[in-house]
Amino acid sequence: MIRLKPGDRVDCRVKSNNIIVSYGEYDVTRTFEVVHVDDEGCYVFIPCFIYINGGITLDAAKARRMGVDPRFVGEKISYIAESSICKVSYVLDGMKCIKCQDFFIMAEPNTPEGEFWCRSCRANPYR
Repeated sequence: MIRLKPGDRVDCRVKSNNIIVSYGEYDVTRTFEVVHVDDEGCYVFIPCFIYINGGITLDAAKARRMGVDPRFVGEKISYIAESSICKVSYVLDGMKCIKCQDFFIMAEPNTPEGEFWCRSCRANPYR
């Protein structure tokens, strides 16, 4: 699997309003933001101005279970397999703090488990 993170953007080929495998015939290439990644593929955010067949409307309970940013609640997301990604167009460089969930540009893991704790959370664990 391509090493993707939430916030990265991927290009997928679309034919007849369906996201297809990257090596088939296609009508247009669209860019989507990744909201959740698993072993076989990822969930991508489908903006309201792009019509794609399938997908689900994300509710609050599913967003909490998947660890998706709350700003995507009520929006349409779709699951795509790795074979549907024709290229990674933008890689978000940085990490989220595991305590406060704030994103820090250019952050790197600072724990033995490969996680990132921001300076504020390390100084004040009750923050």
